[in-house]
Amino acid sequence: MLVIFGASGDLTRRKLFPALYALATRHMLPERFAVLGTARSPMSTDEFRKAMEEAVREHARVEFKQEVWDELVSATHYVPMEFEDDRAEDRVAEKLDELDKEHGTEGNRLYYLAVPPSAIATLVREIGERRATEGWARLITRARGRRGSAAGAQHHRRDGRQ
Repeated sequence: MLVIFGASGDLTRRKLFPALYALATRHMLPERFAVLGTARSPMSTDEFRKAMEEAVREHARVEFKQEVWDELVSATHYVPMEFEDDRAEDRVAEKLDELDKEHGTEGNRLYYLAVPPSAIATLVREIGERRATEGWARLITRARGRRGSAAGAQHHRRDGRQ
């Protein structure tokens, strides 16, 4: 399962969802696959799906095919949350468990943190505390700013790079 923190942002609209759609058109997504987007933006799953369809139609590099989109969007969900709200984080964890059962993803998670560097440490800690007991977990972060910036340097120190 792909879990996108910061899913209402520009990176998700311009890059992540168009890339997922391109993979779907080539039948390169796993059979047991789901997407859970989460961000501070208050919206429903249906509103998120509509926003991502508009993004794919605008930014995808491949022709839009409704049948491909319908399959991808049926496995796409959204939960709004503040990153330091324990109850919201519990709702995300509950939704992940529900989607595991529905899509057969067995606790396997790919977390994409499309968030400011200042939020990464909190999210990593919370992910660790609420992690499924089965399956694997991988994390992708995107350091914002130039490599020489203070935020970028702080992020690089946290993940062990110099």
